[in-house]
Parts: sequence; C-alpha cells; structure tokens
Amino acid sequence: MISVIIPTYNRCSVLVRTLEAYGAQDYGRLIREIIIIDDGSTDGTAEAVRELQKHSKLNIVYMHQDNCGPARARNRGIAAAGSRLVFITGDDIVPDEGLVKEHFETHKRFNFDKKIAVLGKVAWPSEIKVTPFMEYINEFGLQFGYSIIPNADNVPYNFFYTSNISLNRSFLLQDKLFSPKFPHAAWEDCELGYRLSRRGLRIVYNRHAVGYHHHAISFSSFRRRQELSGYSACIFASLHPELENWLGINREPGMHWRERLKSRLRELYCLFADKFLPFSYPRFYDELMDIHYQRGVKRYKSETVQLSERMCLGEQRDGGLGPVSK
Repeated sequence: MISVIIPTYNRCSVLVRTLEAYGAQDYGRLIREIIIIDDGSTDGTAEAVRELQKHSKLNIVYMHQDNCGPARARNRGIAAAGSRLVFITGDDIVPDEGLVKEHFETHKRFNFDKKIAVLGKVAWPSEIKVTPFMEYINEFGLQFGYSIIPNADNVPYNFFYTSNISLNRSFLLQDKLFSPKFPHAAWEDCELGYRLSRRGLRIVYNRHAVGYHHHAISFSSFRRRQELSGYSACIFASLHPELENWLGINREPGMHWRERLKSRLRELYCLFADKFLPFSYPRFYDELMDIHYQRGVKRYKSETVQLSERMCLGEQRDGGLGPVSK
C-alpha cells in the first residue's frame, strides 16, 4: 500500500483535478490514503476537499496548518502516513492513470528495499502550449533534467524531486525529514536527498511513472524562481559547507558594463522569443538564469551581513558599557 502526500497552497481548482485523477488510477486499490496538507490556503481549498471526501472512493485525509512552507507540510504528511511506502507529489501534478502502479511495481522489482526511492517523470500536459523554454527547463536541468540522467538505476541525489517520488517511510523517518530552514520551494528536497544518499539511499528512475505538470511557466516568471533558488542554495551550503562550490555560491559574477548591456539585450530577446518564436536558446537560458541565481545568492549574503551587524549592535548595547569601577 502507498500513502500519497500532497502539500497545497491556493491551488484549489487544479488540486481537485489532481484528486479526481487519483480516483481513476489503474491500481487505485494500492492507495491507502491521500493526505492533503493545506499550508494556509485562502481560496476555498478546505471546502473543496471536504466536498470530495463525501463522494470519493479514496480515503482523503485533510490537514490544515498556518502558512509556513512546503517543508513543514510534507513533514506533517509523512508523520501521519500509515503505509510503508510514501509517495510525495505536488498539488499541480495530475497523475497519469498508471502512475501509482509504476511506482509500486518498481519497488517490487527491488524487493521493497528500504533504501530504494523511485523517481517518476514530470511532463507537460497536452492542453498546455509548451514553449521551447519550457521544454528545455524540464529536460536539461534548470527545473528538472530527465534527459541528462546518467543511469536510470542509480540517479544522483540532486534528482530527488518531490514532484514525483516514492520511498520507504521508516527509512525516511530515521532522518530529520525536510529542513524548515528553507522558506521557499527550492533545494529543500535535494538537501534531504543529499542526507539520505549519505545513509545509502539509491534513487531509481522510472520514466513510465508520469505526472502532468499543470503549471505553465514563462521565461519571465522563471527568473523569479531562479533568484529564490540562489537564495535557497546559500541555506543548503550553510547546512553542508562541503557543497559550496558545487552549488555555485562563491563565484563573483561582476561584469563590465558592456557585458551587462549584452546580457540585458539577450534577456529582452529571450522574453520576446518566448512569446513569439519557436526556437530554443540554451546558451542564453543558462547564462541569463545564472545571473538571476546569483542575485538570489547576493541577497542572502547581504541579509546575512545585515543580521550580523544588528546582532553586534545589540550585543554592544547590552554589554558594551566598559569595565565597571570598583
């Protein structure tokens, strides 16, 4: 049996579609429960889920918490799960009818080894217009990177994507789960994957376990995501300093004004191309998104310096009166 864990925040309509798709699974009997952790939604999510609970043949469990991020939400779901396998996914990932079966059969192929995690594929649904930029980030690493997985039976920890992954609950609970230090949905899943891999976790990729990502992304909107990613990368590095270079947070991206101008022109071109041209510009994508990533790194470092300065000032006020005369 499998417990499905779905954190959600203000995505009521797509969440309902996602839950209805789980009700149409080929092997729906494998689903013990679907645990919805509502991270403080204000769009009628609670009412919609309760209405589904009345009519669905699935065991839908609804939990609510104040808005505090996906890490705490997933942790609550994992703690409440009753199956030995937990499947962690997103509220906007609508499952293909064979998704649960594919996860279960892959675990079965490895004799339900506690140290095996099964990674499924996230794909774009047919009803969404997929731009060259969306195709690139899904296949070549900026968001996912399925086309660059070197070995499907031994996938690196940085592919620990919580949009579509299942693993043994008891093995997971032996660790500290998702770190609540990450305020955004960026790197918190790979950070857990890194810790689990050091304990022997092995990720296996099954490209037939498909979930469809109902969340169109543009070149423009993804810039913001990359800044959050850079910010979160610094948190990742603070927990694991040995990964600083790999995370790319020690580079100084200072550019001559000509280079800045060139990058700005390339960005304007990519913004235009994303809307009107059917071509991909991988070199431009990598270069420009790295600039936004580094902006997130810079913001984290600036905030850290400011916090350190405030703490120093506070210490001076509290204990900086000098020696007391006797």
